[in-house]
Parts: sequence; structure tokens; C-alpha cells
Amino acid sequence: MNRPRQKQQGAALLVALIMLLLITLLASASLRDSTLQNRLSSGVAERQHAANAAESAVREGERRLQALANTGVSSLGDGNCSTSIGSLAARVSNLCVLGTDRFANSSAAGSDWWTANTYATDYKGSDGAASFASTPRWNTAYIGTSTTDLETLQQGKGTYYYRVSAAAKADGKRFPVVRQSVYRITVQ
Repeated sequence: MNRPRQKQQGAALLVALIMLLLITLLASASLRDSTLQNRLSSGVAERQHAANAAESAVREGERRLQALANTGVSSLGDGNCSTSIGSLAARVSNLCVLGTDRFANSSAAGSDWWTANTYATDYKGSDGAASFASTPRWNTAYIGTSTTDLETLQQGKGTYYYRVSAAAKADGKRFPVVRQSVYRITVQ
């Protein structure tokens, strides 16, 4: 028995092509979502790296201030970091104490203070071997004292307050991360 050949309409081919198109669209959307997630997590990792670097620089500033206090000396700061580092070099290395708190008003806080050698110094680590793609920078600024006895202050003794500020940029050179602390030293 011979059956007559029926004319095929191509419905199976059309269904297969539509299914293939849908699978391709789903795969493309999934790939795009995966790429976006990767970019987002990369940005978070960069920001965290910069935050850790800035935090390390703040702690370095606090350690150097404490080392200064341990020598029995305080500092009311200088006009720029070069002068401060030079005047304190015999007691503590690489300590920048500014006489003016750059963050006393919001307009100064918004400036690029960390890029100028006048207002900040590079973070080198306690062992001098810290290395970052973009070096964090930091400074300290004299805020004031809580000691009211004039004779004690004239002797350089008392309790002094400093703001320690640090800034670091992520590897992607995006916006900087700024960390600050207020640190108290007591000189006996």
C-alpha cells in the first residue's frame, strides 16, 4: 500500500525556531544579569579595599600621636605637613600635625586636602612597607585642650585633642573614602 505524500506545512520547524529564540533570549538576559552582578560586587570590593586602607591610615595617625605623647611632648601643630614632620622628626617620624582643623567648616571638608603635600602625608604603615595601588593619605589637626591650668599648659603638659583624617581611593580611582577619628593624648 502506497500512501500518498502529504504536503508538509513546516509547523514543527516553526515551533522549534520559536523555542530556540526564547532559549536564546533567556540565556542573553541571564548573561547580562550576571555581568551586572559582577560589576556591582567589584565596586563593593573596591570600596571596601579603600575603606580598609583609610582605616589603616587613621590608626597609623593615632599610633604616631600616642608615640609623641609617650615622649612627654604635645604639638599645637604647624601650618603645613612639611614643617610639622620636620619639627617633630627628632621625636616621631612622619607625623603631620596641622595647627588648623581643616574640617572645622564644611567648605574646607569638601576640598581635595588629601592630594596636596601641604595638608597630608602618605600612609607608609608602621613598618614603612605598606603598598597600595593608590596610596592612602592622612593628617592630624590640633583641635584643643581640656586643661584649664595655664601653668600646666605652658609646660606642654595636659590633655590635648586631635582630629585624625585619612582618605584613600579605590583601585578604580573612583570617589575617595574618608575616615576620621578624634584622638586624645595626655602628656604628664
